[in-house]
Amino acid sequence: MSPLNQVKWEIIRQFRNRRFFIFTILIPLFYYFLFVKIDGGNMKVAGSAWKVYFMMSMATFSSIGAALNGLASRIAFERTQGWMTLIRTTPLRPVYYVVGKVGAQLLVSAVMVIVLFAAGALGEGVRLTTAQWVTSWLWLTIGTMPFIALGISIGLIAGMEASGMAATGIYLIFSILGGLWFPTAIMPKLLQHIATWTPTYRIANIAWRIGAHSAPRLSDIAVLAGYLVVFGALAQWAYRNRRETIA
Repeated sequence: MSPLNQVKWEIIRQFRNRRFFIFTILIPLFYYFLFVKIDGGNMKVAGSAWKVYFMMSMATFSSIGAALNGLASRIAFERTQGWMTLIRTTPLRPVYYVVGKVGAQLLVSAVMVIVLFAAGALGEGVRLTTAQWVTSWLWLTIGTMPFIALGISIGLIAGMEASGMAATGIYLIFSILGGLWFPTAIMPKLLQHIATWTPTYRIANIAWRIGAHSAPRLSDIAVLAGYLVVFGALAQWAYRNRRETIA
């Protein structure tokens, strides 16, 4: 089986999961429309209208949720059910398994962002330039890589039930502290400082800045790259410690 076929089946499996559909698509959409209506879509936040700012927030929330919750639980399930051991008896190379997971997750994240962008454009009349739409979409897709690495790590380390709880807990903590639910400007000073060091804030901040016609900051990219290195090393460590079942 080729990596492309692996990606194809991973995507099909993911979109057949009702829990995935509810938590990564419906909930972000619900909260987007709810908070835009409550707070007023044209209210200004960080140089852009609230409906633009919060669209970027919920697109980030959706894409990283797919990476963390989807991958962690699925890998943990497959590992505990012996699926990875079965791989050794098939023509599918272990590296294809990993490439398939990562490739499929990137494509799923890309779709999540498009769904939220469509909600903003069609439901709330968000208007951005073509360059803004494309660059923010690409960024919010590629920027999920640290969360993909973290999701893989959790799935390899934790059990089936524990992985879901751990991924969800980390997801919510990072989302709240990173300012995805409300602007960091209204947080206490200490939390504002903490927020700037979360990966959720860094990925969202570039999208917020693009939406406000501002240039991305290299510091955001640097911090996210650091998280990718750390989470990637953790995933590699977990892989080596589980290689008796997946290699």
